[in-house]
Amino acid sequence: MLTSSKIEGPQTDGDGETKARTWKRVAIAVGSGIGLVLVGAGVLLAVQWPKASLTSSPDSLARLNLAGVTQRVSGISVTADTKSIPFVISNGIIRPSVKLAVSTRATVVVSLERPNWISWLVGKTKVISKQVVTPNATLLDPVAFGSAGKPVLCYFSKPIRTLSVTGTGGTKVYHLNPATSSVSLLRIIGNSKAGILKVAASPDSW
Repeated sequence: MLTSSKIEGPQTDGDGETKARTWKRVAIAVGSGIGLVLVGAGVLLAVQWPKASLTSSPDSLARLNLAGVTQRVSGISVTADTKSIPFVISNGIIRPSVKLAVSTRATVVVSLERPNWISWLVGKTKVISKQVVTPNATLLDPVAFGSAGKPVLCYFSKPIRTLSVTGTGGTKVYHLNPATSSVSLLRIIGNSKAGILKVAASPDSW
């Protein structure tokens, strides 16, 4: 008697393939999620990264600019010719509380402390400094002429706020608001038709 038999090849476990695909999808999803978290953290860190700078200011020694995470100012010093200069700070503007001579070289130093949660990465403290020279205005023409009914003007290299004039009647100080680069001497010289005046000026009142 003849008998028949069915020859079957190796079988593939369908459940095994399904599980493998499932784990692959999970791994891709988890990897994408981690990538998004890292990108988001990078953007947040870039935005909140502690930034601080000292920049020039037209009417003060310097301006302190703080950005990013909160930084505590732990100390500020102003020195000129190795001497400590008292100062006031308001809205980041650092201005001496005593009068400084024009063309004085000064140094502003600011010490900052960062919060603990980011200090391990960028350091607990930071020191920034800036060297500045107090502004100076130069008298452009030491000889001034005028005619009847017209002002006798003196011109300066930049607008001035304080003017000191010394003549036969003594010294007078004028505070100008707004600042101007030309000043009439007619009222100062009075009835004199000619003479010599000693003129000094400063672009800033301090």
